[in-house]
Amino acid sequence: MDYDESLIRVFGSSDQLAEEVAKEWLHLSQLDDVSHIALSGGGTPKHIFGYIAHSDYATRIGWQKLHFWWGDERCVAAIDEQSNYGEAMRLLFSHVLIPAENLHPIHGELEAHQALIDFKEELAACLPKADLPVFDWILLGLGSDGHTASLFPGVTDYECRQSAVIASKPLTNQTRISLSAQVICAAKRVTFIAVGDDKSSVVKDVINQELEAKNYPASIIFSRVLASSRKVEWFLDDASARKLNK
Repeated sequence: MDYDESLIRVFGSSDQLAEEVAKEWLHLSQLDDVSHIALSGGGTPKHIFGYIAHSDYATRIGWQKLHFWWGDERCVAAIDEQSNYGEAMRLLFSHVLIPAENLHPIHGELEAHQALIDFKEELAACLPKADLPVFDWILLGLGSDGHTASLFPGVTDYECRQSAVIASKPLTNQTRISLSAQVICAAKRVTFIAVGDDKSSVVKDVINQELEAKNYPASIIFSRVLASSRKVEWFLDDASARKLNK
């Protein structure tokens, strides 16, 4: 599939990538309307959170204009080190002046079905009324198996019209809550973020739409958003991008 190579941005360091995200948040915070942003989980955003918290962007960004959601969450309490929300609070949001009502965690401490119900109700109440919730920007990580959010190969229903779903991680069977593929594809802007040499092979396979990646959730979402009029892009560091031209 053809794509605009300008949508692949390669940064010389993880600090430069983090600063670009900070600049974008600053810009969004200066607009008249509030913006709804879904964050990736796992290890991908941790450096971004720490960078922003300890930079002047912590005070320059108008946090009252930004609402943050999580693209997926493990069904654990916020104090658990595996909690995406808990890590974001520890690394960033406890260090900035953001209204509590602008943070929309998935309550992983609840029984999974109740957490799903609560999350879907909050999505319906807070995001623009449409067939599906429409985010202004969704940031996605990328697993070595091609998963993104908590959408895993072989077990993702891409036609599900629910806003969020219960997912189970293969091998570990860990229960999670995730935005659905349909909601991710409906966002105004989708950005895949990958850092580190260990992501270089899967980055190449997904971006180049290699045959072995055809069933990867990241690849399917990338191709669907690419085929729409919505914006999809990649923020990579040198290490994760090193195989793109090979």
